[in-house]
Amino acid sequence: MPHPTAVDAVEVTQGSCVVLIRSSLGRIPVGVTPGAWAAFVDAVKAGEYDHRRPPGTP
Repeated sequence: MPHPTAVDAVEVTQGSCVVLIRSSLGRIPVGVTPGAWAAFVDAVKAGEYDHRRPPGTP
């Protein structure tokens, strides 16, 4: 169990065939293809997930 004041972050590492993503407080990464990761990053940059931001946050 992580320390109650531990800060969680997303950790990403990219290889030639797989991108691994995990929580810094977790142990098991999720693997996706580089193409899927690139599509996700492009969608974030385009603001496609902005509507999911909780009200009152910048």
